[in-house]
Amino acid sequence: MLRKLFRLGKNKVVLYPHSAQIGGLAPALQRIFDEMCGDPGLIKCDASCGSAVIREGPRHSTVAVGADEDNFHIILWYQGVQYGSGWTSELREIARAAVVFYLEKASIHEITKRFAWFEPNERAASHEQGAEFFVSKRWQDLERLLASGQCAYLSELLPLVIEAAKRSELRRLLPFTSLRNLCFSRTTGYPYTHDCPSAWPLNVEIFRVTAADRETVLGEVDAVVAADLLAANIPPNCGSALHGTAENLEPPSRL
Repeated sequence: MLRKLFRLGKNKVVLYPHSAQIGGLAPALQRIFDEMCGDPGLIKCDASCGSAVIREGPRHSTVAVGADEDNFHIILWYQGVQYGSGWTSELREIARAAVVFYLEKASIHEITKRFAWFEPNERAASHEQGAEFFVSKRWQDLERLLASGQCAYLSELLPLVIEAAKRSELRRLLPFTSLRNLCFSRTTGYPYTHDCPSAWPLNVEIFRVTAADRETVLGEVDAVVAADLLAANIPPNCGSALHGTAENLEPPSRL
């Protein structure tokens, strides 16, 4: 059993000196995968900054070891959306969850049902219902969050979000915030695209709208005009946001 090979620093995972002698987390996990699958390399596990990383097409995950405990942590990602994470004392349980995720391609409901220690991300279920549903849900969630006052530094964006949601050109894109900016992506997964205009509040009523380069100012206007400017300056023929990330999305056609 792999024991106490790592300690978690403030921002990174650090190997203990003797871990190299034992082989490390990634090799140990790889051996379990090969044993479970009966086919060496069917699930490929690599080492990265003290963690184990598994990548298979649009699915990837990271596995790390807890500080001073025999606990293992896994995070599951699909198409740039975090599907959930969990801690367990058994490395074999981590491997089993990965097999279910990568080979069986089980739903988030099935994964949660089969592994009591796993906690799903609330966005996972809506992501499984398709890009259109996911984008619509994100608009609703963003407006609800801003209206609740839970993020005081973003509350001034609420009038703009309400107006932007009325424009079909913007409503079909994924809304997200970066610092105090309201931004839009042509993909539902992270990393997002950065080829759309954005806006941020100068005060409670006026918004500065900038082009995709974040430098060209298109106007300093109220929420209604700001939403119009945003809609008028999205990439031509960009269509609706698609499941995936900016890394595998082609530029919009200009025809």
